[in-house]
Amino acid sequence: ERCKLAFDMYDVDHSGYLSIDEVEEMMMSTNLTTRDLIKKRAENFMLCADTDRSGGITIDEFIVAAEKLPNLLYPPQTKQR
Repeated sequence: ERCKLAFDMYDVDHSGYLSIDEVEEMMMSTNLTTRDLIKKRAENFMLCADTDRSGGITIDEFIVAAEKLPNLLYPPQTKQR
């Protein structure tokens, strides 16, 4: 359910696929890091998730990849003191 919510939120064009740009935006919103590092992480995620090499990630591909790479999409939260 968490994956479906995230997928729907970032599939801004409602195509049913996440593009590399949408994956980058998703990662920018959940990571406090540089744009270059996000771009590299997004490219790696696309390589892992886009199993049919269509250039986009379906919800099914997204769920499988999120289970394999949970910290890539949902980085561990640091505790505030």
